[in-house]
Amino acid sequence: VDKASLHGKLKTLKLYGVPYTDEQIANAIADYDEQAAQTVAKLAASGKTFVVDPYDPNGKRIDADPDTEIIALIAYLKRLGQNLEPDPAMTASSDGGN
Repeated sequence: VDKASLHGKLKTLKLYGVPYTDEQIANAIADYDEQAAQTVAKLAASGKTFVVDPYDPNGKRIDADPDTEIIALIAYLKRLGQNLEPDPAMTASSDGGN
């Protein structure tokens, strides 16, 4: 995982309307590290010290290392829909716009 480019990617996404806050961008690497460590710990607690590469036809095993793309993908998928609150300015009005 190329964490060095993370801030730049998030800033670019923000320019295109993704509602990242400056705080989220500033804390992106620390947040990534925390989520990756939690994911690896949960895999280890369930007896899994590796994951199978979903893109490898031979089912290559990848060590459950916090800095691998597969761990980033697992952490991302787990994060979807959790603790995400919509921006009030971006939500639809229930009063028909009045």
